[in-house]
Amino acid sequence: MVVLSPLLSMWVVCCEVELLLSGDYKVHDGGLVDEFKAVRLEFHWSSTSKHGSEHYINDTAFPLEVRLFIAVCH
Repeated sequence: MVVLSPLLSMWVVCCEVELLLSGDYKVHDGGLVDEFKAVRLEFHWSSTSKHGSEHYINDTAFPLEVRLFIAVCH
């Protein structure tokens, strides 16, 4: 793990980067009942569409996938 700043740490494994967010990156309003905090970003990639994304959109894989993990603020 590499600490990039007090608010951001990074973990790199092969074709994956995980960013751990320690700051107050929040989402609220817009019809949401609760407030949510972003806690982690993950990037997965490959030179081909068959191995980059772990998930599919309309049965199609892509060479890059980004996932945002959020938690309910209490």
